[in-house]
Amino acid sequence: MYDPVTSSLIQSVPALTGLDRLNLPRTLTAVYARLVSARLLMRGQPSDASLAAELLIIRRLANTFETYAAVLTDRADREAAAFVAGTAHGLLVFERAAESSTHLTLLSDEHISSDVSACLLFLASVNARRTAS
Repeated sequence: MYDPVTSSLIQSVPALTGLDRLNLPRTLTAVYARLVSARLLMRGQPSDASLAAELLIIRRLANTFETYAAVLTDRADREAAAFVAGTAHGLLVFERAAESSTHLTLLSDEHISSDVSACLLFLASVNARRTAS
């Protein structure tokens, strides 16, 4: 799903225990494909257990790399962290859309929904690249 430049960017995320950075582009693509399949086959029905486990990992990646991008602004891998966090949040939005016909965007002092986070993180990713140039 990703071109070589984007795959390289994704693979350059900060190291996390248990995270296979080399296969991360493939993992994100596989989860997306499973979500599309679930959306087509099980409209409105609960996800299977293995997909739920994968989505838990995606949620953790979204939250962890969002924190890296927001808090650790001087890191060289901030662009990669922001891009992967944005991609992961995008997958979570897609998952929620598959499970419900209504979607609620939230932006408050206590919560930002994944669709807003994804947009902001992709902007941060682009901004990090421009700042580094």
